[in-house]
Amino acid sequence: MAYDGINLDYGKILEVTTLMTNAHEQIVPTIENLRTRVNTLVDDGMVFKQSSEVIRNTYNNFDTSLKAAVKGIQDFADMFTSIKKNAEEFDAGITSSLNQTK
Repeated sequence: MAYDGINLDYGKILEVTTLMTNAHEQIVPTIENLRTRVNTLVDDGMVFKQSSEVIRNTYNNFDTSLKAAVKGIQDFADMFTSIKKNAEEFDAGITSSLNQTK
């Protein structure tokens, strides 16, 4: 851990970004399945003359918010991956530049 500067542990970054990507890949299909199941339920298993459509619309709004939140997991993974890549390129660039001046 760096107290007065920058310290990047590429292995830890990779570990966390992989975990986040895997979580995203597992959660998205589950959310899609739930939306389908809820819509089927209000069509065929829990039908109310007045409120079924309201239930569907309310759940669909919730689903949209949930998908946006889950997308955030992948967005953070992508950001961390980009930071790692940029740091590696920056470090290599410094080395290359200094080696050319010898």
